[in-house]
Amino acid sequence: MKRIITNAFVLMALMFTAGYSQWEFVKNFPDDNFLGISTRDASGNHGLAVDPAGKVWITFFEATDSIEYRPGRKGAIRLIYCFKPDGTPASFSPIKFLTFGGVVDTIGGRTLPNGNWDVNTNRGLNLDHEGNVLASSFDRVLRINYKTGAGINKVNVGEGGSITAAASDDSGRVYTHRVVGANRPIRIYDKDFTYIGNVVDSLPASSFSRTIAVSQNGLDVFFCAYTKNSIYKFSRPDDFSNFGKIPDTLARGFAVESIVFHPKTGHLWASSGSGLNPPNAFPGVATNWSAHTWYALDLAGGGAVKDSIKWANLIDPVNQRPRAIAFSPSGDTAYVGVFGGNNTPAPWSTVQMFKRKAVSVAERPSSIPEGYALSQNFPNPFNPTTEMQFSIAKAGVTTLKIYDMLGKEVATLVNKHLPAGTHRFTFDASRLATGAYIYEMRSNGVRLSKKMSFMK
Repeated sequence: MKRIITNAFVLMALMFTAGYSQWEFVKNFPDDNFLGISTRDASGNHGLAVDPAGKVWITFFEATDSIEYRPGRKGAIRLIYCFKPDGTPASFSPIKFLTFGGVVDTIGGRTLPNGNWDVNTNRGLNLDHEGNVLASSFDRVLRINYKTGAGINKVNVGEGGSITAAASDDSGRVYTHRVVGANRPIRIYDKDFTYIGNVVDSLPASSFSRTIAVSQNGLDVFFCAYTKNSIYKFSRPDDFSNFGKIPDTLARGFAVESIVFHPKTGHLWASSGSGLNPPNAFPGVATNWSAHTWYALDLAGGGAVKDSIKWANLIDPVNQRPRAIAFSPSGDTAYVGVFGGNNTPAPWSTVQMFKRKAVSVAERPSSIPEGYALSQNFPNPFNPTTEMQFSIAKAGVTTLKIYDMLGKEVATLVNKHLPAGTHRFTFDASRLATGAYIYEMRSNGVRLSKKMSFMK
């Protein structure tokens, strides 16, 4: 029985990814010529963030430039790139140097006391409570003004090793921890980068992590252990209480290397893993989800999966690992990034842009009905258009919505005041995935629904 349940779960996951994604690939971002498309030097994307103005911030794991740190000697550095939504660079992009307290600092590289050059890797990007960029650079978090690209402040978290991408809540508190190592805490800093305590004092020594997430109110912290194929949640009842030391397991089977909250739905989007994390790679926890995919988890619904985005044009199933995701402020555009090993064959993209699938609708004339009715769409099954008809006995605010079989709303065709009568709509679903859907009409307290099938 256990094997049957597991197989059914795997099949459901694969079907969801293939047939129920509400996103479509637009392009490599910002274009096909961006660094990383035709070279392996950058080793792929290692950080994405979209600021309140819609600008896209990108950084890489490896060096993408160098500076002369002393006469005749050059050292590799990492840059941070910023693009407008149309793909053109921001006026201050790329960022090579930042000034903090009158002292110029480089990103991803620094001079040691002995005069040698220390090469540091960029570890991730996120936003603080005001939309400014939090850039993790080895063991430091750098805060950057999203409007000007100037440095605001920074903190060395004192970990003595590389840290994960940081996270922030609505109060401005910043959360971070090390990628790996024994006795590593999840640390909390206030909005001025003053250390204020730990979520937990120690994490499992063998649990590699690349990222962290925190709820807006700061009461739930999500620790992502991709070598444990799990997402763990540390919680507290209020700001005056300590976090519980034994976390809840939010999701099993997710080898998470990138995670972020959607700005509109509140769903927690998490990456599933890559070919580096095959099923049962780590004892006790199987990876059941489709690789190279980001899934939307509905926390209010117990972590149920509601949506997904799958990396397009995969060429290296093992080394192209889903390491970054960010959404536009409106939530209808997604940017995802993958890491790539040195053996990944060029050319390959590092950042991809997706748009939420659109639907179109056209209304036809009405007549006066005797009651409320919702007719079966015709034709059914259909491709790609079908006609829907409903009747309402009196005027009122009326909605006609489409849902997938998981109950997720995929289109709103009508949401307005309509006169009494029979209303006909021609629905174009060409941008939806093949599958069964529910359409529902609501008006004046009456609720009617029917099932339809879209077959490409």
